[in-house]
Amino acid sequence: MSSYLSRAMNRQLQANLALLLVSLIWRSTFVIVKEAVNDSPVFAFLTLRFSLALAALIPFCWQRLLTMNRKQAAAGLLTGLFFFAGYAF
Repeated sequence: MSSYLSRAMNRQLQANLALLLVSLIWRSTFVIVKEAVNDSPVFAFLTLRFSLALAALIPFCWQRLLTMNRKQAAAGLLTGLFFFAGYAF
C-alpha cells in the first residue's frame, strides 16, 4: 500500500511542479506581449502570434482536421470568433 501512496504522491508532486512551471512561463509572457505591442500594431502582432501557434499545432491535429464534420467546424469557427473578439476588444 505504501508503494501505491508513494507513486501517487510522486505524480501529484510532478503535476504541481508542471503547473507551477506553466504559470511562471505564462506570467512572463505579459511583459513580452506588452513590449511587443508597444513596438508594433496590435493586430499585426496578434496575426503573427496566432499564425505561429497555428503552424505549431497543425502537425499534432492534422488528422483530426481532415475528419471534422460541418457541425464541429461551425463550433470551432464560432469559438474562434469569440476568441478574436476577446483579444480585439
